[in-house]
Amino acid sequence: MPAGSADGGQWTSGGGGNIQEKLPRLGSNWTTIAGGFTPEQLDMTVQDFVSGYCAGSIAGEIPGQLLSALVREVLDQAKSGDAAARKCKKLLNENRFRK
Repeated sequence: MPAGSADGGQWTSGGGGNIQEKLPRLGSNWTTIAGGFTPEQLDMTVQDFVSGYCAGSIAGEIPGQLLSALVREVLDQAKSGDAAARKCKKLLNENRFRK
């Protein structure tokens, strides 16, 4: 949130260069978007996210079987311990690959 606003200072470091953003919801409830993804980005395919938000150098690194998966699905699979999904999540979160 912008400094000086009532909700200012609502940014926290997620470590490893990742940013976690807290966004207001109804009333005083908060939701955390992990890895710096917006709600709209979570519903994009990995391929669309890479095309729109990542440098071309990431293309050869992303596991090909996950290109058609939604970013949200990759994050869920990574939580479950899937190695390819963990790699994909890590790459998508890397600032060096973001445009």
